[in-house]
Amino acid sequence: MLGFSHFLANHLNTFIIILGVIEAGFGCVSGYLIYGVQSKLKKLIHQDTFHSDTPVKDSNTQVKREFHSMNVKDYHKDLDPLRNGYEKATQLYSRFSLLIQMFPLLGILGTVTGLHVAISEGQEIYAGVEFALTSTILGLIFAIIFKFFDVFLFAPWVNEIEDGFDRYEKEFLVDSREAA
Repeated sequence: MLGFSHFLANHLNTFIIILGVIEAGFGCVSGYLIYGVQSKLKKLIHQDTFHSDTPVKDSNTQVKREFHSMNVKDYHKDLDPLRNGYEKATQLYSRFSLLIQMFPLLGILGTVTGLHVAISEGQEIYAGVEFALTSTILGLIFAIIFKFFDVFLFAPWVNEIEDGFDRYEKEFLVDSREAA
């Protein structure tokens, strides 16, 4: 067991840093994909697909709205590629979100390993404690940074996208019935 602890003491901090770089890559790519879906969905919602804002007077001089006819094929043509892109983006985002939880656990593993080495070999007690503290700090720093981006950047984008899909579907169903 002491041999495994020494192996971890020699390699765990490097592993935490490499995993942090990989996690940053997951975050950048998933953020880019999610932001792309969000901006495309905003454009789709705001392009006035369903109704025009200009009033039209009918023969009775009543003002009414003119609805564009939009069939189900047009609806799916616009929305299906966005849904597929969103599913791909959320798969990567899920991996990003799950990996965040690994950093505190790796820090705790480093703490326990460092203390085990320090207690087992009384001569290197300071090296064991130093490793324990370093791995804990690395794990916490990466976890805090990535969780910050997850909570304050990516999660609001994901919520906005899901709300946009719901609004688009409701508006399509309501406006297509009124147009008919």
